[in-house]
Amino acid sequence: MMSERDLSEFWCWHEDCPDYGKKGAGNIVLKEFYGKNNAALLKCRTCGHCFSETRGTPFFGLTTLLNLTIRNSLARFVRKTMNCSKILKRHTHAFNFFQAWYNFVKPHKSLRLEVNQGIKRWGQRTPAMAEGLTDHIWTLKELMTFRVPVQ
Repeated sequence: MMSERDLSEFWCWHEDCPDYGKKGAGNIVLKEFYGKNNAALLKCRTCGHCFSETRGTPFFGLTTLLNLTIRNSLARFVRKTMNCSKILKRHTHAFNFFQAWYNFVKPHKSLRLEVNQGIKRWGQRTPAMAEGLTDHIWTLKELMTFRVPVQ
């Protein structure tokens, strides 16, 4: 729990603060807990700015981006919608299909490679290509007709 944790390991992230980047300056206090996971909201006494305990870690903002991607791509997860899953098995199948489409069919701009071949400057890649699971962007037909080997 955060209340038992030593706050001297945190520092102010506001660049205009006189205590910016200084660990153990004694200016960081616990303001409150928030969210489902009871994350700590910390406050700098010097400048008054608040920030999450996950700020500056690889986990900062990660779930928010993933939730937004899923909600924009899968109608079952959109808030206040008529599309819903009445049966858990169908919901699971829809989500599994989304994961396969997202990783094998949808090219990601952040994963592209510079190729410089005439007019084409960038080569598109999917997460599956980046991980070496496949050598090409799959079509939807290819995804739907792929037979999973029995093990």
